[in-house]
Amino acid sequence: MIESLENEIEYIQLSGTINVQLINRLGENKFPLPGPKSLILFRIAQEAVANVVRHAQATELLIELSIPKEKILQMIITDNGKGFNPEKEKNGLGLMTMKKRAMVLNGFVQIYQNGTGGTTVLIQVNL
Repeated sequence: MIESLENEIEYIQLSGTINVQLINRLGENKFPLPGPKSLILFRIAQEAVANVVRHAQATELLIELSIPKEKILQMIITDNGKGFNPEKEKNGLGLMTMKKRAMVLNGFVQIYQNGTGGTTVLIQVNL
């Protein structure tokens, strides 16, 4: 999962338009989700990042992985783009798919505007 994210980040960095940073607070240990679940989480992250690239007009993107509570894996994806208000704008297929995939992992996805005017995607899944 971490290696896949790093590869995705490398690809985005090649465009030269978005500076992407990955903060891994999980440590050097093995990724805490088994293969199939890890793939589902990666697909959620991939869709969130693709939305930033396609729509946000962002120059900065931050992806942070952590375990804030026991048995909870958290990923936060934040950008400094033009923002997205899910209350006012209709949810497309990608956003619905992200939420459904998170539910498969007994988790959730929340999307909200952050203090910088960009968008934050909060993903939490049970370990």
